[in-house]
Amino acid sequence: MGDERRHLEKRLDAVSQIARVTSAALGLDDLLHAVYAAIAPFFTHDAYMVLRYSRSNDTIKLLFGTINNERMEDVEFSVGGFSGAVVREERSLYVPDVGNMGTSLPQPIIVGKRELKGSWLGVPLRIRDQVTGVLVLMARSPNAYGKDDELLLTTVADQLAIAIDNARLFEETRGQAERLALLNRVSKAVSSQLDQKDLFAALYREITSVFDHDEFLVVLHEAVQNELHIVFGMMNGVRFVPERKPFGGLTGVVIGERKTLHIRDYAEEENNLPLPHMMSGETKMPASWLGVPLIVGDRVLGALCIMIDRPHAYGPETVRLFETIADQIGFAISNTEYFKSVRDAAVRLSIVNRIGRAVSREQDLEKLAEKVHREIAPVFEADTFYVALYDEQAATIAFPFMTDEGTRVEIDPIEYGKGLTSTVIRTKKTLHTRTPDEYARARGTAISYGSEKDPVSWLGIPLLIEGCVIGVINVQSYRSYAYTDDQVLLLETIADQVATSFEKALLFQSAQRELDERTRAEQRLESERTLLRTIINNIPDFIYAKDLDGRFVVANASIASFFGSANEEAMLGRTIGDILPKEMAAEFLAEEKAIVVSGDPVLNKEESVIHQETGDLVWLLVTKLPLVDSQGQVIGLVGIDRDITARKLAEEEVKRYLAEIEVANEEVKTFAYIVSHDLRAPLVNLKGFSAELKESMETLSPHLQKLLEGMDEAQRNDLSLVLEEDIPEALGFIETSVTRMDGFINSVLRLSRIGRRELAPAPVQVAEFVETCRQSLAHQMEARQVELIVNDLPPVVADPTAMEQIIGNLLTNAVNYLDPQRPGRIEIGAQKTPLGTKFWIKDNGRGISKDDDEKVFAPFRRAGRQDVKGEGMGLSYVRTMVRQHGGQIWFESEPGVGTTFFFTIADH
Repeated sequence: MGDERRHLEKRLDAVSQIARVTSAALGLDDLLHAVYAAIAPFFTHDAYMVLRYSRSNDTIKLLFGTINNERMEDVEFSVGGFSGAVVREERSLYVPDVGNMGTSLPQPIIVGKRELKGSWLGVPLRIRDQVTGVLVLMARSPNAYGKDDELLLTTVADQLAIAIDNARLFEETRGQAERLALLNRVSKAVSSQLDQKDLFAALYREITSVFDHDEFLVVLHEAVQNELHIVFGMMNGVRFVPERKPFGGLTGVVIGERKTLHIRDYAEEENNLPLPHMMSGETKMPASWLGVPLIVGDRVLGALCIMIDRPHAYGPETVRLFETIADQIGFAISNTEYFKSVRDAAVRLSIVNRIGRAVSREQDLEKLAEKVHREIAPVFEADTFYVALYDEQAATIAFPFMTDEGTRVEIDPIEYGKGLTSTVIRTKKTLHTRTPDEYARARGTAISYGSEKDPVSWLGIPLLIEGCVIGVINVQSYRSYAYTDDQVLLLETIADQVATSFEKALLFQSAQRELDERTRAEQRLESERTLLRTIINNIPDFIYAKDLDGRFVVANASIASFFGSANEEAMLGRTIGDILPKEMAAEFLAEEKAIVVSGDPVLNKEESVIHQETGDLVWLLVTKLPLVDSQGQVIGLVGIDRDITARKLAEEEVKRYLAEIEVANEEVKTFAYIVSHDLRAPLVNLKGFSAELKESMETLSPHLQKLLEGMDEAQRNDLSLVLEEDIPEALGFIETSVTRMDGFINSVLRLSRIGRRELAPAPVQVAEFVETCRQSLAHQMEARQVELIVNDLPPVVADPTAMEQIIGNLLTNAVNYLDPQRPGRIEIGAQKTPLGTKFWIKDNGRGISKDDDEKVFAPFRRAGRQDVKGEGMGLSYVRTMVRQHGGQIWFESEPGVGTTFFFTIADH
């Protein structure tokens, strides 16, 4: 009886303590602390836990716990283990020794860092026959609790459950008041904001005071682009730069399904979720994630998202509060969008009005385009802007104004048909690309203006005047979906307004250009008139123009002076009949009448006239042509008369000299034949007698040998020297000299014949002569290792025999005078020139010294070492033949390097 009484007193004392504690109006956390402090002395324990069971998500949450007198961190876990058994079976559970428990019990869940061993006692917390949680005691020693402990703990649990429920109701009431206050504050904060940035900042200030979070996002869905625009974001208290993401991820689910997505533990639910978008700075997904759609009417504007890296961080009340705030924010965003649309409309109207005022009187195309750019730049995201003007007649597109990333760019006009600008002009419609794929499909050939990257958003609007395109206004961005439909409409409105201004500026520019060109033309014309008057007045030729009646309308100073007029103006209006005697003038007037009637000119006609001052006979070379107007009608004539009196006298003198030269040439030719004939006869005799003398010496030789035998040695040696050396040597000198003299005579005759031979010009292929010569010199060229390079040789009109001799002589000389110490190289080429065809033969031979220049073309003169056979006549022949063809021959040489011979053959 004593033990039972003590146990009963203990229970009563415990109940009294709990009643005293729970009677105070405490919050839940304070209540749990107070209850623990009150009952702790009644139980042996190392750990104490108050767990709450949530039926809605089937989880157990640690409301209060101690281990070794230290407070445990709040955790939440799925129903299981010993606590789960208490909840499921709705009864107490005592495990005397956890380390030696049987297989019938579930595996325990480790809460905190404590190694689970010893005794475990748990009793249910009940409210109206519903288990709302578990009260747990644990001790390190086995068998620490008896039946009385279980009964006492059950009594404590029954009272504690009621106290917790009362505290929950109290906190809910207080929480509702706080939520209502929060909603009022949010409503007040956002209702006064008409700018989205200010709206989201005000919202976050209220959110951060109520909701635990690591990250908070406001995401708007841009349906046209199908992108998620993170317009506001905070991460660990730091604002991050707005981002754009493709539609998808967890936020995509919220928006697509139009309902809240609540992730309590990402690690457990990951396999059933889509791949999330990671924000800049994130390394892993937070454990708790809550996203609520922003819905206004039938529209889903986006989503409100909050997250923290702690599982089960947001309960149902938090979710409902967040949804209520999202509803308020949805309407607030809708209001800001409406306000923005009204404000943008006002801005557009203001821009259109400002542009109208700015461009109404501007007539300079560049300044006009610059003003348009200045007005639209604040409202258009334009990495590139330009105004293009189309010249239909020239089929070109000019760019009077262009900027790229804020820098002025100047490019030359392009041909119409290239680039998207031409597409806008051709279709007369707005062209708008929003994405890289659209731009790639549309662009064709891009306009090059120095940028290293292509735009993505491209908007071009035609400048239309009565259905005709005069140009294009264009904005470009490197970002997708840079321009809204409202902006397209705005730019179209601006284009319609400024098109007339650009047309006026074009007309003004055209008129100004025509005026400038006319002024310049008049200045040029006046300059040309002055220049022409200066020229014709200083030309000794007679220059004049006459009308159909033969009156002078133009006369220069020379003709005025010739006919005795004071100046050229005195000649105007007079006819030749007013100046010359009637009989002489009649002939000239008749000739001029025939010219204006028939239209046939008189060209280079020689006429004579009497000088009016000196009375001398003057010869004129006359050219007269019909003068026609722009319609081709003859309105007079123009004439140029050149005084050729001196030339006529010179021609007579030349004729006299030519006759004398002809006589002298004939005398030279006759002399050449006489000399060659008179020289040849003695040479024949010398040659014959020397041969006779040689034969006589051969006959006498045996007899003289016998005479030598009878002489003493000194006499014999002297006579032998005369007979065997002196006489044969003298005969050899005679023969050599005769042969050389005969060659000189033949050369003189040959040169004489070349000089008087009549040429027979015909088209010739010089390359054929080169090939013939190469074949004849093949042995020498092979021995000297000669490389012969023959370039293109144009055909010429020349005497074939002479041309072959010219090529043969020059090519033979080039081979003969090569340097034997190195392989030879000879190049033959030609080119057309105004004076005819110029040929050259270039070698890498010995070269010619400057001292020998005068010997090169001289007859019987040879330059350099005399180790090549010849008489020194070859180049003389070549020069004579070249001159007969109206050409010239010369050379360039450097000793030890080589020589190049040039010669020309006249075209006629």
